[in-house]
Amino acid sequence: MLWKLYLYPGRIKMEIKEINISGFGKFYNYHVLFSDGIQVIYGKNEAGKTTLRKFIIAMLFGLEKGRGLAARNDDYSKYRPLKGGLYGGSMVISHDGQRYRIWRNMETGQQELRLFYEDTMEEIPLQGKELKDVLFESSKEAFLNTVSMTQS
Repeated sequence: MLWKLYLYPGRIKMEIKEINISGFGKFYNYHVLFSDGIQVIYGKNEAGKTTLRKFIIAMLFGLEKGRGLAARNDDYSKYRPLKGGLYGGSMVISHDGQRYRIWRNMETGQQELRLFYEDTMEEIPLQGKELKDVLFESSKEAFLNTVSMTQS
């Protein structure tokens, strides 16, 4: 998987620095720091590679619960924490030289997105905006088709 997000040709726009998962699928109180450069996540089947990718996507673009019969097999239901606890976590990114912490609670009825300057932990008011309106200009579809690479 590619962890430096090249949203504009030849120019690094955003880089994931750290992931903290409170609860998401098989991960519980999971923490990882990324080094500089391209990161490749590999492992055996069922190691959590796809779950980690889905967590990043959910942190950047949110995670909606399906309705009706579709809700049984949607990503929201699939990645509910297996060990309980808070459904969500945080992620530190670097964008144009500034570090930010993204925090999400993905629990139904409480879905909450908060953004902070990492150095001071001062909260940045989002006032109903999504991250794509504040930090980057990529849609979820564009991200999935150009930045987040999978085996397929």
